[in-house]
Amino acid sequence: MIHRIAVAVFFISCLAIDKAYAAETPEPLCPAPEVRFMLLDPGRAHAAMLRQELFDGVSLYIDVYAALDSDLLDYLDGVRRLNARATNPAALRLEVHASPDSLTRMLEERPGNVVVLSGRNRDRIHAIRAAVEAGFSVLADDPWIIRAEDLPSLEAVLIEADRRGLVACDTATARYEITTMLLRELAGDKDVFGRILTGSAGDPSVVMESVGSIRQFAKGTPRARRAWFFDVEQQGEGLADVGARLIDLIPWLLFPEKSIDAQKDVRILDARRWPTIVPRAVFRSAAGVGGFPGFLKRHVSGDSLEYFCNGRVSFVLRGVHALVTVSRGMEALPGDGDGGHTILKGSRARIEVRAGEAEGFRRELYVVPNQAKDKARVLIALRKRLDGSYPEMDLDAQGGEIRVKIPAALRADHEAYSAEATKRFLRYLRDRAAMPAWEKASILTKHFVTTKAIELSRRGPSEAPEPWTR
Repeated sequence: MIHRIAVAVFFISCLAIDKAYAAETPEPLCPAPEVRFMLLDPGRAHAAMLRQELFDGVSLYIDVYAALDSDLLDYLDGVRRLNARATNPAALRLEVHASPDSLTRMLEERPGNVVVLSGRNRDRIHAIRAAVEAGFSVLADDPWIIRAEDLPSLEAVLIEADRRGLVACDTATARYEITTMLLRELAGDKDVFGRILTGSAGDPSVVMESVGSIRQFAKGTPRARRAWFFDVEQQGEGLADVGARLIDLIPWLLFPEKSIDAQKDVRILDARRWPTIVPRAVFRSAAGVGGFPGFLKRHVSGDSLEYFCNGRVSFVLRGVHALVTVSRGMEALPGDGDGGHTILKGSRARIEVRAGEAEGFRRELYVVPNQAKDKARVLIALRKRLDGSYPEMDLDAQGGEIRVKIPAALRADHEAYSAEATKRFLRYLRDRAAMPAWEKASILTKHFVTTKAIELSRRGPSEAPEPWTR
């Protein structure tokens, strides 16, 4: 009874906040919005971020379909905090449809015309396919699949969306981070970067590493992860989840606006997986629950959880050797982001993004000429390139490398990336021909690499590989 009262009070408080913002926020100029989002089973923080700005022709209201459980309550609390914050409050207005069979109810009631997915990963492709077959366009967070056996379903969804004139699009939010945008800009400059080297398995020309943590923080505040987050059958292993976002960037950086054929252009060389051992006390702190739930028992040994959140894949993309590593340690890194690095090796210079201790775990970009005698020439070319695109950026040339000094005003967070992803989706939605073939090919390619790599890694030893060094 106490729990039911608490839930009721929570919903009443959300409704009160919603009414307050309804009175303060003007209606959009478009009198009959053409787009209304339906959010299905939110289970990730991104779900609250995908619709914060006011967009012309988009309804202020979001219809949320979900079971009445802790995932929904967490999402509503996230919306409440976004709407109530003192600086740049969001204008999210919700119509909540709580149901144990949320997908069926949404497809029957159909209050909107776009389905948004940002929750548990295992059944996401089933929901995407059902939405498309019911005539809805879809915006979905990565990953869409976490098992290689679902690759045919993924391809079928994209074909069906095309046949029906619908848009099925991923968020690809990592593309909007400033150092990633700089990487793409500079990798396309022959005077700065040259051309991408082919590399080798032992000396890859593309290196991407993400180092995260079991404990979760948001703007410095610790937040509990859902217990299902630790179930690799629901959330996916590290390569399936974070790896999809990293691998999405590689063709986007190296072969802009070119379609990749995963069957012809990709060759997986090696893949490894290994666990992080999570003691019960750490799990209790990170997940906010007393012990290991039943669905995790198969991964529990003694008093610890064997959590396969770490993975590495070595592969070749159109002749270029790449290495992608995803890992999660026990303790949170300083700040709110993940650590790690990205390296692109060109014939004139290599470009690095580092987010380690030396950078205060903030992403910083460096250009390192291959030859010391080329440093002055590369510096001039780099300055010329930035003057055309980012004139507010300064350069700091020390030793053999050049650091691009990124102003704070250009450093955004996940909220801004999600808004950009929404704008991209709306552009495709309003002009169906605007979504290029390479976008669809990218969705297939990254999931081909992640799922096939996991399939391969499960045949080998579950031990951490030797650390990669530059």
